[in-house]
Amino acid sequence: MRDKVQQLARYYLAELWNDADFRADWQRVKAAVSSDAELADLWRRVQNPDLSPEERVQADCALRWRVKTVLSDFCTRWNLPPVIALAFEHELAIPPETRALYDRVVPDPTAYELQRLQERIIGHTPTGQVVVIQEVEEELIATLEPQLPEPPLKCLPEPMPAAETQAQYLARVNWEAAKREYRERFPNLRISEGALREHVEAILKGYYNACAELIPPTRYYNRTMSDTYLQLAARRIYLAVIEKKPWKEVAYETGLASFKKAREDTLKNMAILGIPAECVARRKTRKPRD
Repeated sequence: MRDKVQQLARYYLAELWNDADFRADWQRVKAAVSSDAELADLWRRVQNPDLSPEERVQADCALRWRVKTVLSDFCTRWNLPPVIALAFEHELAIPPETRALYDRVVPDPTAYELQRLQERIIGHTPTGQVVVIQEVEEELIATLEPQLPEPPLKCLPEPMPAAETQAQYLARVNWEAAKREYRERFPNLRISEGALREHVEAILKGYYNACAELIPPTRYYNRTMSDTYLQLAARRIYLAVIEKKPWKEVAYETGLASFKKAREDTLKNMAILGIPAECVARRKTRKPRD
């Protein structure tokens, strides 16, 4: 599922990249960052070998926070989904001299920059958690939040509610290991093989559901989505969100017979990327002229 979401995001980024206004706006952001004195000092600190590892990590955290702040207006103007905004944050955190080197040595700097950005679209951690860095007793500790509950059986893998359904989780569990551990824990339990599987299945479903309460499952996913479909889906999002075209035109330009289907499909895929429905919620189809 993560692969499909990432691919949809990459196709949508390509649609944005074909927009000259989008690229010009991005160039303005990069120019502002290159002349930012605070960021220049942070880049020097991150690369300073005379500083302690803790000081360099602290400088890197401050740098990324500063980059996120500088980039916020750009992301808002273009309604960038979080997964794409994060790719731009990573790209903008590269020292300007490094980006300038890329521009000098590659045959097509614009295409190479798009390629770098698309490669940076890696989504969230597999479980849908985020990495949080905290300072504890002068040491930096990285943890995943939210913390998932301990597995009821030691052999169970952690569920990934943000990336898989309950059925997909059950399919990747080692059932033989789970049943063996269950019997070892309850050696005096005398039940049939069928009843044992039902007991273990109930445990697995309960564990998945407990994790899903902390990390809501991603909906609207169809594993039959082809690359052709994802490209068209990205195009529909661009036409609706950026070009503000009415649903009838979105449908016509992307080969759908019904504007209702275009609206339903676009809103579904916007939800997958994390683009608020409010961006197009009040869109109306144009009434034919008399």
